[in-house]
Amino acid sequence: MTLADLIYDPATHTTTTTDGRDVPHVTRIIRATGLSQAFALVDPVVLAAAQLRGTYVHDACHMLDDGELDWATVDPRIEGYVRAWEACKHERRLVVEANEVRVFSEQGWYTGTLDKVVRRDGRSLGIYDLKTGPEKYSGSGLQLAAYVHAWLEMMTEGRPTEMIERVAVELHEDGRYRFVPHNNSQDYADFMHARHVYRRQQDMGRQLT
Repeated sequence: MTLADLIYDPATHTTTTTDGRDVPHVTRIIRATGLSQAFALVDPVVLAAAQLRGTYVHDACHMLDDGELDWATVDPRIEGYVRAWEACKHERRLVVEANEVRVFSEQGWYTGTLDKVVRRDGRSLGIYDLKTGPEKYSGSGLQLAAYVHAWLEMMTEGRPTEMIERVAVELHEDGRYRFVPHNNSQDYADFMHARHVYRRQQDMGRQLT
């Protein structure tokens, strides 16, 4: 089975096979198993505004990477976050090779969309994830490990032989950023443990969001 065999529903942010089997998203697995910040106690209005801001920032950063961003059209409320990504790219000598890449692991039975495939300083290849909130609460180490494994699994040719960097970039409203490499070799194993727990929760009939 390949990514082409999956059906993604953007309204519910869910993915299924053509015969109706659920293919959970990486972020859903991490959230449902308690490995990222729980938002149940956050004011729904505040949470919705933060999620919308994150979407707008990601879209603007994507346009920046493609050379299509008109700064005059950028909302002042998100400009600082986009400037932070611009500064990160310049200071770290990053070249974005791909944006918003959907991945699927048949072996691990999960899917997701990685933010960016990046070449750093003309050498190191990496999978990067942009955050507009506190990175340490996001489970990004596990998230990026899952993306890397799925991305490599999907490659039938031209598979990179070098070590793939995993980096989260926490963007701040004031134009600053935090560059957070993830090097824990246990991250993918921990993600797969979470995947097994998620599957057990499904088998028990728990409602997972």
